[in-house]
Amino acid sequence: TGSGKTYTMFGPEDDTNNPQKMGIIPRSISYIFSEIEEDDEILEARIKVSFVEIYKEQLRDLLNPNKKAKKLAIRTGANGEMRISNVTETHVLTLLDVLQLIEIANSYRTKAETSMNHSSS
Repeated sequence: TGSGKTYTMFGPEDDTNNPQKMGIIPRSISYIFSEIEEDDEILEARIKVSFVEIYKEQLRDLLNPNKKAKKLAIRTGANGEMRISNVTETHVLTLLDVLQLIEIANSYRTKAETSMNHSSS
């Protein structure tokens, strides 16, 4: 509805590499990578990311927008861990890897105009 949720979470679409303008998600990812790098006790770290959209009560895999892909479902494991089955998970090594995947995922997001968007200035 044009209230700035996407901007707050991701930052401006046209200036994704500016650290001063990064949204909550890129800042959080940057923090995770810097903590891993600075912690001498961490010998190896493997990070996987996935991007999912909930639209009209349906889960959509934004890294595999293929309509014929397997249906996504939220599952609870035996240890209580929540997971999304059949979602694409991509290994990343750097913040730049994540930022590039965010751009790809954002290109597949549903962007529908609401009546509120239509009438707002």
